[in-house]
Amino acid sequence: MRSRPMQAGRIRHAAGWAGVLLLSACVAYGQTAPAAGGISGTVQTSDGKPVVRTVVKIHARPGAAGVTYKRFDSAVLTGADGTFSVPGLAAGLYAVCPVPPDAKHVDPCLWGSEPRSTVSATAAAAVPTIQLQPGADFYVRVNDPNGTLAAKEGKVPGVALMLAVHSPNGMVLQIPVTAVDSAGADHHITVPTGTNLLFVSFGAGLSLTDGSGAAISQQTGKAITINIPVGQTQLKEVINVQ
Repeated sequence: MRSRPMQAGRIRHAAGWAGVLLLSACVAYGQTAPAAGGISGTVQTSDGKPVVRTVVKIHARPGAAGVTYKRFDSAVLTGADGTFSVPGLAAGLYAVCPVPPDAKHVDPCLWGSEPRSTVSATAAAAVPTIQLQPGADFYVRVNDPNGTLAAKEGKVPGVALMLAVHSPNGMVLQIPVTAVDSAGADHHITVPTGTNLLFVSFGAGLSLTDGSGAAISQQTGKAITINIPVGQTQLKEVINVQ
């Protein structure tokens, strides 16, 4: 089995932020000087253990009353006790998004209510403790023994396979390819456990069936509800390309 890179625009992973960690200074757009405000907080697992040396992303968001929105993106690491601090922020509203350290937890900004904090120009803001919720691996195996998808997708106009999960907060997250082989491809995404999620499969210009052999419409695709019980580590679905 050989691996291939995940497609652009699909799920981001903590490894993708390695370059960000090389920049200890904040990356800001439209700011002429650092301000006196800041954000601090703590990241824990759902059982209250500190999440050590994980990336916490900070993004400016529109909406703070009387404050002109300016794009801002930064990243810091949590310490040995799971705490983090971002000083020198301009007044405004910020999203605080910890990157899960492993596939056993999910990103709260993708799968839940985005943690946010309003910062003033003169005082630091403390974010309520962020607890990362447990996750499990949702595995979609695409069987393509005849190489139909590999021969057509990206080469024949209009032919494409979409596999996605609708998160509870309304986001549609495509399930990335993690490996390919002569008989098909593996797709994996970490999803929250104990949560009803909508899994959508759609193949434009492709003849598809599900794991039971039922045909998947080329016009409407197929949507099913999935729910991985707490404590279960993986759920597998199968899509067959005819």
